[in-house]
Amino acid sequence: MKFRNSIEMKTSVDFEYVADDVLTEWLEGFTVEKGLIRVPTDNDIEEFGGECIVGFVYTNKGMNLYERACKRLKKLGEKYFPEDEIEIKSSAVIYS
Repeated sequence: MKFRNSIEMKTSVDFEYVADDVLTEWLEGFTVEKGLIRVPTDNDIEEFGGECIVGFVYTNKGMNLYERACKRLKKLGEKYFPEDEIEIKSSAVIYS
């Protein structure tokens, strides 16, 4: 399978890596002005650990968009690799 005429994905693992890249790049466009990220509070820093937070946290609105995108990409991956368990996530998102 090829996407964008240049990315060949032979396995579900290939698909997961590409999905991670796509999601991570998409998340870079999330801004405070759009209401998708915010400045972390002291509670956020305590919950996640100060070394994990780079300067922002995703808002509920931002996380909902992210989770919907993951579900859509997972369905796409399951369509092309129905025999495999597909796990879609961005390496840029840290869960508590």
